[in-house]
Amino acid sequence: MTDPALPPRVTRAAAEHGLGPPVAASGIARPLGLAGALAGGAVACWVAAGVGVAVDLPAMAAGGLVLGVLALGWAVGIMRTGFMGTWLFAGGVVHRESWRVTAAAWPEVRELQLFRLGGRRAMTTCTVVPVRGRRMTVAAGRAAAPEPFAARLRAAAEAAGVPVVERSPFPATGRRAA
Repeated sequence: MTDPALPPRVTRAAAEHGLGPPVAASGIARPLGLAGALAGGAVACWVAAGVGVAVDLPAMAAGGLVLGVLALGWAVGIMRTGFMGTWLFAGGVVHRESWRVTAAAWPEVRELQLFRLGGRRAMTTCTVVPVRGRRMTVAAGRAAAPEPFAARLRAAAEAAGVPVVERSPFPATGRRAA
């Protein structure tokens, strides 16, 4: 039986790669709330443009119109990204970005990269690098208290014998994780 929370494309990709049952999920984003807020901002800008026209302030009218068009364009772009998420399965990982689904069983993964950016409140990002195909990037949380998904992903990769590599945006500091 499949988990009803899993999108059909993710379930199908997991079955095709023989990944087994789902273990954890991360970063599942439904951007409609943000897109709605931006669309509301566009409407507010257009109202400001209308007020600018009504009180004969051409700069306010032009600025409101331009900002409204930009906000609406941004909202459409966000809605086009659709759905993003990463699912950890017993035998591998499935990543969905926009409408593209990428899956890899652990034997198909070259390495798991951990990126840390910043100081005390550093952000951690995990990248699953398959032997073939697209990389799968997962925002995993703060370094001081990483999201449980990042810890589960790392533990699963290590248990499967996948090398875990800690990297930095500065190439000289990348090193193998202990």
